[in-house]
Amino acid sequence: MKILVIQLARLGDIFQTWPVLAGLRRTYPAAEIHLLTRSKFTPAAPGKPFVDKNWLLDTRDILLPVIDEKPGLDEALAKLEAFCGQVRAESFDKIVNLSFSPFSSFLTREVAGLESEVRGYTRFDDGYLNIPDDGSAYFYAQVGVGRPNRLHVTDLFAHVAGLDLVEADWSTAPQQEPSGIEEDFVVI
Repeated sequence: MKILVIQLARLGDIFQTWPVLAGLRRTYPAAEIHLLTRSKFTPAAPGKPFVDKNWLLDTRDILLPVIDEKPGLDEALAKLEAFCGQVRAESFDKIVNLSFSPFSSFLTREVAGLESEVRGYTRFDDGYLNIPDDGSAYFYAQVGVGRPNRLHVTDLFAHVAGLDLVEADWSTAPQQEPSGIEEDFVVI
């Protein structure tokens, strides 16, 4: 089984995705798990044992010509199309989009194969928003600008992924010894 997790949101959301990745690894121990994030958040993207491959999307190169109306739109679209083709060629069995954005829904639609199980925002063939799971439907209906979220974001991500997290999923962050620090320290 091959699983792709898409997390294009902010740095903190990537860290909040770690327990979900641990839960996917626990639930599907033989699966090949890939994570797609924005390249600017590379330091927050975990590797082994959570993720077998990290995909990095350079959204600045792709979206800047659209937002700032700069020249190079055709080149940016060609880069995006080539990137999506590479990801789609992996033929993922399951795609979990944990970014609740219009861009991520179009991206998810573009990289999903005909046989892929998709969870999280995606699009129908005609371009309309497709919300295939209850967790994403909750987010769409209950959360937004000026509206509180009644669930911890990691629990929401787990629900979208179809997981029940266990205590061990929360405590399996990759351990890394700090280097160059000779005194006592606290890491937050």
